[in-house]
Amino acid sequence: MRNFSEYLNEVLKLKASPFAALTDQYVNKIEMMGQKTRRGVRLAGAYIDLTPFAGTVVINEISLPPTKQGQGAGHKAMKVLTDLADEMGVKLQLFAKPIDQGPGNEKIPQKKLTAFYKKHGFKGIGKMIRDPK
Repeated sequence: MRNFSEYLNEVLKLKASPFAALTDQYVNKIEMMGQKTRRGVRLAGAYIDLTPFAGTVVINEISLPPTKQGQGAGHKAMKVLTDLADEMGVKLQLFAKPIDQGPGNEKIPQKKLTAFYKKHGFKGIGKMIRDPK
């Protein structure tokens, strides 16, 4: 079992890698393309929260208000994210999990979420990865 200092050294090495600079640049470009908010970035009508980590950009959240769902905004936002990832050679990762959208709104079913992300090139179930094309 690793101790904390070994773990920290490992993380610092990853942060110093060329991939770390690339993923930081990716997140900065997305932030410049959208409107920065408390929750992350508003882009194409969706709220997006990203974290660069270990040569991968983790999509912590991509969400739409229930009134905007089913109108293509999620696909537009995901297209911006994936097109830039392809252009820059960045790997994307996310955890496809339904979230509570508040009283009176149903969670999006897991199968539907997984299908949405697979349409955009992600592979896996639950933890999903998308390599750049």
